[in-house]
Amino acid sequence: MKVSVCFKIVPDYDQVPKDEWKGGLSLPDFRYVKKIIGVFDEGALETALCLKDVLPDTVLEAVSVGRPNSIFTESIYAAGFDKVTYLKNAGSEFDPSNTARVLLEYFKSSDTDLILCGEQVGPADSGTVPYFLASLMNIPVVDRVSELYVSGGKVMIKRETDDSTQSFLCDRRMLAVVSSAAKPYLRFAEYSKKVEAGRKKADVRHIVTFPQFSHAVFRKKKAVKKNTVFLKSASEIRDLISGGGI
Repeated sequence: MKVSVCFKIVPDYDQVPKDEWKGGLSLPDFRYVKKIIGVFDEGALETALCLKDVLPDTVLEAVSVGRPNSIFTESIYAAGFDKVTYLKNAGSEFDPSNTARVLLEYFKSSDTDLILCGEQVGPADSGTVPYFLASLMNIPVVDRVSELYVSGGKVMIKRETDDSTQSFLCDRRMLAVVSSAAKPYLRFAEYSKKVEAGRKKADVRHIVTFPQFSHAVFRKKKAVKKNTVFLKSASEIRDLISGGGI
């Protein structure tokens, strides 16, 4: 089985003083703030690694839209991933529909069985990239995922809500949105693995996209979450978009 985990490198928002958040369209100066992997994305990375602990033959790939970062590349390789890929694109990194189309172009030629995405990467993030991507790829999406586990030799996806828990068989290409990961932090690697990871290089690809969607239909995140029920098919999501249901 091959699992691809989408991640994004973002500023550590906890390091930004509260008085610099002015509201409106004005954002703080993030240039002095250290970079981290988005918190939900980090949980998605570790969720995939936990599956590989049980199924050693699982192939893990980490994919990010943006500029390569050698520090995080080394950390992800050292943790146990088989491949790290960065997708460079001239479009706006703040446009979720563009990010989804960049990922689409990459996954068109990928044989991955399961795609994991974090719920969102920051306080101002719309959290809609996974749903755009699932719609474009025409694959089902499971939200509120907490972990992957194996039952009867089959990979299962666990979804948790405030009052219930469901499990889904991963028997086709699917996308899982990780929110409350059972293990939310990327594991620390042994020194020998860090040394070995330092010799590995990331795969960097340039992908060209053209404007196609306006993400205005996804401006209200709560509406997206309300209408995006677990295992909703991509065609249903498209119907919601075109019909103004979102």
